[in-house]
Amino acid sequence: MPEKFILLLPRNLRSCGSAIEDVGEVGVQVSNQNLLKQLNHVLDLFIEYRKDKADTLASWVSAEDTPSENRSKLVQALESGLDKLMDLMPGLKGTISRDFVRQELLSRFIKARAAGVKFSELDADEFKQALLGLPIEKLRVVRRLYGVDASPGNTPVQIGPFVIDFGAAIFGPFKEHPLVSLTSRPEDAKLLYIQCSVDARDGQFAIALADQLFDRFELIFRVFIGMSPMRLEVGVLHYVGPQMRGQMVISAAGPLRQGSSWEGALQPFILNDPRFPMPVGAFARLFSLISKDATDFEKHILRCAEWTGQAIADSNPASALVKAAIALEVLFSGQEKGMITPSITAQIAEGSAFLLGTGRDSRIHLEREVKRLYGIRSAVVHSGKDSVNQEDLFSFIRICRSIVVLLLSEGEFFHMTSMTELATHLKNKKYS
Repeated sequence: MPEKFILLLPRNLRSCGSAIEDVGEVGVQVSNQNLLKQLNHVLDLFIEYRKDKADTLASWVSAEDTPSENRSKLVQALESGLDKLMDLMPGLKGTISRDFVRQELLSRFIKARAAGVKFSELDADEFKQALLGLPIEKLRVVRRLYGVDASPGNTPVQIGPFVIDFGAAIFGPFKEHPLVSLTSRPEDAKLLYIQCSVDARDGQFAIALADQLFDRFELIFRVFIGMSPMRLEVGVLHYVGPQMRGQMVISAAGPLRQGSSWEGALQPFILNDPRFPMPVGAFARLFSLISKDATDFEKHILRCAEWTGQAIADSNPASALVKAAIALEVLFSGQEKGMITPSITAQIAEGSAFLLGTGRDSRIHLEREVKRLYGIRSAVVHSGKDSVNQEDLFSFIRICRSIVVLLLSEGEFFHMTSMTELATHLKNKKYS
């Protein structure tokens, strides 16, 4: 006998539907009232701040204002009020820049101040629709890429979510556009650029989102290269590059010696050259995590790699060693308060040994090595130790880098999605 499907409907379906609609309308009304209230609150702060000041569309606050405690508090209140205003418009935050919203408010505030009026519900709704009505677009952000070289036949190059190409290919299709024709130089066509795509409502926010990705690209590329940026350095936002630095020695009798030397990376990373292999395997996956909707497990590995990248680039060995230690803490410690106790150190050392060790002896050696390195870390953090042996630093970085590669390449970790699974895996190894 076939199953019967019984649908129970309320006696007065129309009245039930109206009740649901009424509840929804009340929620919208409350939200709009809160928005209107906050809008007028920020307007009052603006009027108080700009008291006796001429109105201008140039800025939210005037740079020429004499600093005072009261004015500083008003600026803080204005910025806080702006944040609360954006929070009252769901779907807006994370898609638009504060600068864009600030400018939208500025023109409205100046008009309201001139007319001596407060905002109405209609004004608040119009402001809300003006922002939420802006489409979320897929925007490409392009920046100059430093420390690399390539031949035209070897581009474009895709690394994770990034595309690297010459200016001629990127800007050529837009050469008649004023933004390109008025600002580009002939030499730009032969320079290498990096680009990525982000979802945003305005260009300023697109830049902010893309810069977060470019920052991660730099950190991961350092881990991929695996050496100090004194030899090879690839960068977008924080590139230092080669520099000629001069020096002079002076005695009481006068100058004794003068000279100069090149410092920094002199050799470029050549894309698609046999001497400089491109990211594959674990590193290809690592670059893809930069923009991917990663699992909790993948996010921890990415953060470990980023701290490792910071350690590689830090010119101060003591500071670099602390950053390498943080890289392992991201993976093996659930501690968020910053205190690394002996038990946590043992947990980190054990985890590193079980992952990288190939047998009993190598695991014992690795566990001792990590504990020894954490002893140096403690001396730096708690005792002010400022001299760290380069070999100790390199050993720490090698361990971090090897763990990142292992977790992203070995089959037994491939389907892990959480750090709990990794902890269970390590516990099983310990007691097997």
